[in-house]
Parts: sequence; C-alpha cells; structure tokens
Amino acid sequence: MYSPRSCEFEGKSARAGVVIKAAQKFFANYLFVTKSNYAEFIERAKKTVSSRSAEFDSAIGRLKIVVANKEHAYEQTKELIRDNPELKSHYDLNKYTKEIEQLKSDYSKNLKRRSSVKDSIPTYEEYLKLFESTPVILGKIQDMKAMDALLRIFFSNFTITGNKKGFTQGSTVSYKLNEPYEGFVKANDFVLGAPAAHLLETLQPVKISSFDAFGSPEGKATSSRC
Repeated sequence: MYSPRSCEFEGKSARAGVVIKAAQKFFANYLFVTKSNYAEFIERAKKTVSSRSAEFDSAIGRLKIVVANKEHAYEQTKELIRDNPELKSHYDLNKYTKEIEQLKSDYSKNLKRRSSVKDSIPTYEEYLKLFESTPVILGKIQDMKAMDALLRIFFSNFTITGNKKGFTQGSTVSYKLNEPYEGFVKANDFVLGAPAAHLLETLQPVKISSFDAFGSPEGKATSSRC
C-alpha cells in the first residue's frame, strides 16, 4: 500500500509510475469543475487562507518581538564591551549581527508569504484551467516531493496489487479519496472526461503552488530561531 500521507516518491520507480498513471487516469475521467465543486472549493479555501493567515500573523508577531530583544541585547553588549574592554574576548558581536540578519530575513519572508496566501484563491476560470490540466501537470512534475504533495490533496492512500511480472505489467490500483472529492464522486457531482490532451505539447514542468488553497503544505510560516 502506498500512502501519500506517510511517504514520498524517491524517483519515478516502477511502483511510483503505477500510482502516477492511476492518478492521471482518475483525473482524465473525473473533472471537479461544476459550480457546486467550485463553491465547495471556495468555502474550504477561505478557511485554509484564514488559518494560514493566522499562522503567519502569529509567526510575524513572534519574530518582531525576538528581533527587538536581540537588537536590545546587542546594544547592551556593545555598551558593556565599550565600558569594559577586557571583556571583549567573551562576546561575539558578529554572531549577534548574523542572528539579527537571519531573523529579519525570516520576518520579511513571512510578510511576503502572508500576502501570497491571501491572493491564492483562483477565479472560476483559473479553477477550470487548473483542474482540466491536472493530468498533464502530473506527467510534467519533476520534483517527487511536489508530486507527493499534490496527490495527498486528493487521495488518502493507494493500494497496488501486483503479479508475478512485477508492478509494471498487470498491476491493479485501488485508492481512497479525501473529502470533498469522495463525496463529489458518490453524488455524481463532476464532469466526465478531460479536455486537456492538447496541452501535452505546450505545458512546461510546473510547481504545485497553484493548488495551495486546497491545503498543500507549501508556504508554512517560518518560525523564529530563538
């Protein structure tokens, strides 16, 4: 059994290739592009954005306090050394400076990521393009960590049943979907078939940042280092 929640692909092995083909076939047959699909997506995406924005707000607030404390400690240490030169060898001001620079860098990154998260919800037209091209995206992704992250959005696990010829021939793949996609399939709330075959020759390898609002782990808040 392959579970995208517990492991990642390590290169496109025979087992990984079977899973990718099964996922591509699934997305070629099930397009979650109805208005109700999009409405559910937006509702969940807004909750995700709100949660992540809160995470970033918290991280930004912590970093702001840590930076202020570090800068205060730096200034106090400078004064101590100035008034007591014999103590200079006991303190490393360069270390303080590097720590402060790193903390400020983390602070700036979190500000940018918070802004990016708030702008991550696609329009309906963007949503359509995203889902119609998903089978192609699966075939183009070169980063297996990104592949794993994309699959875990939709699937909770895959079960591969091989035969004596190995995984590449005659294997069967079953899977369990995450919600809301399991519910969509049971309710026949999807469009059959994927009109994205013409994109095969034009799409370039992509990152999965466009799926961020689905709950991809990408873009977590950077925590303070001290």
